[in-house]
Amino acid sequence: CDTRVVKRTASAMTASMVCKGNMQGAGTIQITYDGAERYSGHYSFKGSTAGQATDVTTRFRGQWGRADCGNVKPYSLRTQ
Repeated sequence: CDTRVVKRTASAMTASMVCKGNMQGAGTIQITYDGAERYSGHYSFKGSTAGQATDVTTRFRGQWGRADCGNVKPYSLRTQ
């Protein structure tokens, strides 16, 4: 899948995703930052996976826990 940031501000981010291959289709990711410690958003994708129709929508939220996450490394969003 190719993920590209479409819009970015100090308090929000929108990205689009296009998938080709075993998973085909398109999706959107939107995240809103509520200060430095909280975020929420949603993800949607329509297409097919291994030939089966796929229609996914999910909502999420999170908050900062602590500065040291041990062996867990931050996720790096690939952009082009």
